[in-house]
Amino acid sequence: GMVFAVNDYARLVGIRLGENPEIAWEYLDDLSEVASPVATPDFVILAASFGTVTCLDSKTGERYWYEDFDEGFYSSPIIVGENIYLMDVDGGTPRCVRVMMHLNSQHSRSEMRHVYLEGARGLRDDLPE
Repeated sequence: GMVFAVNDYARLVGIRLGENPEIAWEYLDDLSEVASPVATPDFVILAASFGTVTCLDSKTGERYWYEDFDEGFYSSPIIVGENIYLMDVDGGTPRCVRVMMHLNSQHSRSEMRHVYLEGARGLRDDLPE
């Protein structure tokens, strides 16, 4: 397994666990100063108070992408299914980052369906009414 640690003005590290834990990789840019990173087996997401959101490969630390927003982020990102929600400094959640995650299932893709709670379907502007 892996564990991730970040310190503002320093570095984010991916630490490979085991009998002899070791630093697998380091990342020095776009570090979050307040929010904790959130991770899946494939991705690490950082949200910074100056408005940058960064996505890294959790195994290698390679940056997949980053995006600069007008508002910054103090709260840690939240993973819900295939989405990552970010609450900006004004306390809103206008940002939703969709991340592709792998799913192992015996069902075919046509047998799968999305399930939405309350008005969450309204967050998806890419679906027909």
